[in-house]
Amino acid sequence: MSKKYYSIGEVSEKTGVSVRTLHYYDEVGLLTPAKNEKSGHRQYEEKELITLYKIISFKSLGFSLDRIKELLKETNSTHSLLDAFQLQKEIMLQQMKSLEKNINTLNQTIELLKDKGEIDSTILMSLIYSLQTEDKQKEWLEQYIDKEALDQFYEKIDTKRDDINKGFVEFSEKLKELYGKPVDSPEVMALVEECYQYAMNYIDEDVMEVFAGKVEAEDLENLDFKQLQNIAPSPFTKEEEKWFDQVIEYYMTKYAEQEIDDSNEE
Repeated sequence: MSKKYYSIGEVSEKTGVSVRTLHYYDEVGLLTPAKNEKSGHRQYEEKELITLYKIISFKSLGFSLDRIKELLKETNSTHSLLDAFQLQKEIMLQQMKSLEKNINTLNQTIELLKDKGEIDSTILMSLIYSLQTEDKQKEWLEQYIDKEALDQFYEKIDTKRDDINKGFVEFSEKLKELYGKPVDSPEVMALVEECYQYAMNYIDEDVMEVFAGKVEAEDLENLDFKQLQNIAPSPFTKEEEKWFDQVIEYYMTKYAEQEIDDSNEE
């Protein structure tokens, strides 16, 4: 009984794989059919069709062509395929997690742009990068702060994420506008106070109690903020950051003095 051969066009029509792709599979040694001695045209047997369907299946599961070439040699080993499928599942779960994070970041950014309209691109990109690296930021903070306390803190933050993103943008824009003014100017102090009160609105008593019980003061003193800046770069220039550090230092000094005065009055 003579063998049944299929032309490359017939194979393309039967499988939905383009002629161009079949040519490429032949070039890289993934699927190499025999050649007609007279015409030189590729001719596929049933075994090549079966192999092609395997390639299609592996590709649909996200395997690379190089890995598919290896798997085609291992299809007789159920154990090898099981290991490959389990590993691919883990890879795809990680990809799914990354995709979900990207979609979540896009949703937050879209809502922010709808609400705010024009936003300084440096500030916007800083916010996006911060959202994308939040897991790394949490890992960094876990060096100094109890994980349970951090998890509760982020759970609270997640419920108010849109407002917090909006506040970050508005505060950053105002800070850039005030850059260069004397650190003790009423405008600057008012902005820092506004920011402080704004932050306190999103850190309720339950969260503060958790931190108070599980965060040591000496741990907070050891925070290496340069590491954090590498994970989530700020939207400010070095000159703006230096000025802002002076602003915060002055504010904290003034706040401490006010606390002492209030205590003496009592």
